[in-house]
Amino acid sequence: MDASVYFAIPVLDENEYLFATLDCIAEQSCKNNIYTYICVNQPDDWWYTDKIDICLRNQELISSLQKNYRNLQIKLIDKSSKGRGWIGKKYGVGIARKTLINSILHHASPNDIIISMDADTHFDTSFVSHVVNDLKSNPQAVALNLPYLHPISDNEQQDRAILRYELYLRNYMLNMLRINSPYAFTAFGSAIACKVKDYIAVGGFDTQKSGEDFYFLQKMVKYGLIKLYSQAKVFPSPRISERVVFGTGTAVVDFQTDNSKRYPVFHYSSFDYIQEVYEQLGDIYKQDIQTVFTDFLTQHLGKTDLWGKLRTNYKTLPMFKKAFHQKVNGLRLFQFLRNTQITINKTDEMCLHDYMTKFYSHVNYKLGEKSFEEMDVEILLKLRELLATQEDFMRKQKDLAVFGKI
Repeated sequence: MDASVYFAIPVLDENEYLFATLDCIAEQSCKNNIYTYICVNQPDDWWYTDKIDICLRNQELISSLQKNYRNLQIKLIDKSSKGRGWIGKKYGVGIARKTLINSILHHASPNDIIISMDADTHFDTSFVSHVVNDLKSNPQAVALNLPYLHPISDNEQQDRAILRYELYLRNYMLNMLRINSPYAFTAFGSAIACKVKDYIAVGGFDTQKSGEDFYFLQKMVKYGLIKLYSQAKVFPSPRISERVVFGTGTAVVDFQTDNSKRYPVFHYSSFDYIQEVYEQLGDIYKQDIQTVFTDFLTQHLGKTDLWGKLRTNYKTLPMFKKAFHQKVNGLRLFQFLRNTQITINKTDEMCLHDYMTKFYSHVNYKLGEKSFEEMDVEILLKLRELLATQEDFMRKQKDLAVFGKI
């Protein structure tokens, strides 16, 4: 029997966007059974604050969804009506995703497929077919981290912000792929798919208000292999949003204010420090080696003996390497990159210029001469297209190395 497919979509004040996403689901060419689980949610105490308008719009949306939109098989979870919203400090997209998928687990079979989706994301008619085929033809893959591309609009300020955000994301991913880090992935809630059995194996999403996608993918990396390339691509909305602490919508806001430092273009040399340690794991298995990265870990973890326990418990080099990556996870790498960026004393434009000069010397956009705010949007778009194309290529190469096929 073919696997059923379950979309899990958290919704908060998405009346303007959700139905376009549902249209994408309704128009899928895939013949598998497709179910759409939607959690309309917000804190219950918003009913008694100046955010009551959001509660009322959520109610309008619930009413609309109860009318069997386009004959989709929709399961509606109401965490919005009075008395049903989130109570206390536990609220947000993390708990909404977990609540959705917990509901799915009551009905789904182990080999059925969960697609984590956001309510403002577009994808083409073959999207589900590609996801199903990717997981079916690569049974050793425990998850898909799907490629993405943000559409641009005719709003110059918004386009500049979203392209700037993508340059941050692409630079990070390309460098992580370059150094062959197991934690090379891009955390979008709308760019994750996995089988039910693998979701259960790692304990599912955590309930952070933001970043639940990052921590879920990190758990998946520790559990098994993530497939990075697919012909299934998501197109998240570049709109302004403050629903989460960080993410696309928040980044668009930040890049139009003075808060853009939350998303630095990390200098490529910082990734080289990580790669240096990766390449010396055979030596570290035998004795301590002092490097910039290990010095950071010593200070950050408050331990002078970083590897003694690992050497004692893991008697072979392959086992030691696996334990190393479990300990030095994606969060630790990101913390190191942020810490090191402070000492580099270069602007984001200079960091991107250095990266392009080092790895794409044939391209000359004179990046060191203008700030991102002064640069023509057309130039930012060309940069985005170049890096996105290169990222797709490197995702393919990684999959070829790991799975033996794309």
